[in-house]
Amino acid sequence: MRPDVPARVSLFAAARHAGPRMPQVAGPAIKERARRLRAAGEAALQRRLASEIGAAREVLIESATAGRTEHFLPVAISGETPGRVVKRLIGGHDARG
Repeated sequence: MRPDVPARVSLFAAARHAGPRMPQVAGPAIKERARRLRAAGEAALQRRLASEIGAAREVLIESATAGRTEHFLPVAISGETPGRVVKRLIGGHDARG
């Protein structure tokens, strides 16, 4: 378990406000930095998902086809009753988290 590794990375544009102005970063540099950050976030997600394979986890069944582990990772399931908590072995991942 690696709670220090984010499952998702969210990017947003900072609001402009009054005060001393910092030098502005050029648009292409902003886009490149965002691309690199998204790629690093995706790589971290893939490592996190791969680290769960083979682990026994408590899963809260949310619907007929989905649940969440105690660490809030999504799990595909079938044949369970929503609202129950069941122990399941994580057999793989679909790369989407």
